[in-house]
Amino acid sequence: MPVRLICLPVAASIALSGCSNLTPGENAAVAGVATGLAVGLPLALTGVNPAVTIPVTAGAALAAGGGAYLISRNQATKRQRQVAEDRARDYVARTGEYSKKSLRFIAVRNEDFRTQGKAQVMVYDIHSGTIVSDTVYDMRSVPPVGEMGDFGGYHARYIGTGS
Repeated sequence: MPVRLICLPVAASIALSGCSNLTPGENAAVAGVATGLAVGLPLALTGVNPAVTIPVTAGAALAAGGGAYLISRNQATKRQRQVAEDRARDYVARTGEYSKKSLRFIAVRNEDFRTQGKAQVMVYDIHSGTIVSDTVYDMRSVPPVGEMGDFGGYHARYIGTGS
């Protein structure tokens, strides 16, 4: 089986699933379709029974689409980056979180500029004292303040606005 049959849909899914100009629903559709193609085409072309191919393909597409829908990524503006850094630094200074060796990342709620979800969140690295990237995660749901959660691949304590 040609490798490009698998690589092309997977590459398209990775490239397009985090597009900042797409809504979370559009991101979910792109990720779901691309993943469905990446999983379903090789199975179908190798002669796997449709009774297996269809549910496996549908499950993979739903999982990828659901993940893309829950977390949509946007490029942070200078203002968003500054707000997140200020809130995180104030929180760390006020609570002494930097002294806890077991905690590395905190997730900070930002001002909701172009939000499609419940909250816009950025991740702050306590050890380096900086925001980890210029990515703002447009979250459909967030954990309660003080609880741990996953934010774009970072396991972080959600501090809300830090107040």
